[in-house]
Amino acid sequence: MHYTRFATFGDEVYHWLCQSDDNDKILKTVQTARSWLFLGFMTNISEEPAACSENEPLKESELRRLALETKKIVVGAYDGEGYLIWSKE
Repeated sequence: MHYTRFATFGDEVYHWLCQSDDNDKILKTVQTARSWLFLGFMTNISEEPAACSENEPLKESELRRLALETKKIVVGAYDGEGYLIWSKE
């Protein structure tokens, strides 16, 4: 298992990537986060949440802000062989 940055909200666990992460970190996080239901969200926020520094629980206000700023949604497809990407733009 690879180390990934993560954030929690109640029972939910979110594997977390930040703007400063390189391609290797992104690949390792996606490999670790794989499950039968893979969902990913890409946002565009000017200020990185605390979860980028430490594995902190998310506040409802942070989760709401991330949802409002979502630009892309990634869904695992084809029995784990690929991904579908929805883009707001």
